[in-house]
Amino acid sequence: LSLLRTYLNNAPQLMAEVRAAIDRRDVDGMVIPVHSLKSSSANVGAMRLSELAREAERLARGGT
Repeated sequence: LSLLRTYLNNAPQLMAEVRAAIDRRDVDGMVIPVHSLKSSSANVGAMRLSELAREAERLARGGT
C-alpha cells in the first residue's frame, strides 16, 4: 500500500515534468521523468503506462 501511495503522489509530478519538457521542446529534459515513470508504473502494475513511458524514453534518448 505504501508503494502505491508513493506512486500516486509522485506520478502527477513526473507527468508535469514531461509536459513541461515537451512545451519547452526539450527532448533531453524528458529522459529522466519518463524513465522514472516507466519504472514506477511497472512496479505498481500499470503496464500500459510503463510501456508508453518506455517508448517515450527510447524516442527521447534518440533525440526525437
